[in-house]
Amino acid sequence: MKKWLIASSVCLALILWLIVDIVLSLQQDQQTGLAEAQALAEAETSWKIVDQSRFHGDQTYFIFTMLDDQEQTVFAVVDEEGQVKTFAVDEHVQLSEEEAVLRLLTDRAYRTVKAVRPAYTNHELCWEIVAIDEEGRWHYVYYAMDNGQFIKRYTLEN
Repeated sequence: MKKWLIASSVCLALILWLIVDIVLSLQQDQQTGLAEAQALAEAETSWKIVDQSRFHGDQTYFIFTMLDDQEQTVFAVVDEEGQVKTFAVDEHVQLSEEEAVLRLLTDRAYRTVKAVRPAYTNHELCWEIVAIDEEGRWHYVYYAMDNGQFIKRYTLEN
């Protein structure tokens, strides 16, 4: 009986150690990727980063909201190959964050809007809006920043 108890405790401790190791490893990979992308964006532009996000589309993109030398807002997108693309808000963004949310709420009824963040898909900037409907389903809805066109929607069931 004691042997089973000791063996079970050892197995449980080993499984717990493996889970913690995997979680810490994933977090470290994410932070390393972000730090590398941030260094690339800063080296390419030398502008001040005011916000950052990570977007998983056809590949992983890091999107930085930056202020240029004239204090104008610019989005910098860094892809997995380390290429940096910049988009000046006053030239490339016709649909504001608030207008995108308004468009979402007029298209369909959602209970809650959880997040709005810049995204990059189909080689264009868009707004990713995370919303929850009345039945508790999570929706990821994308609108193009340049013309406000609906791009796509993903729905996750409970």
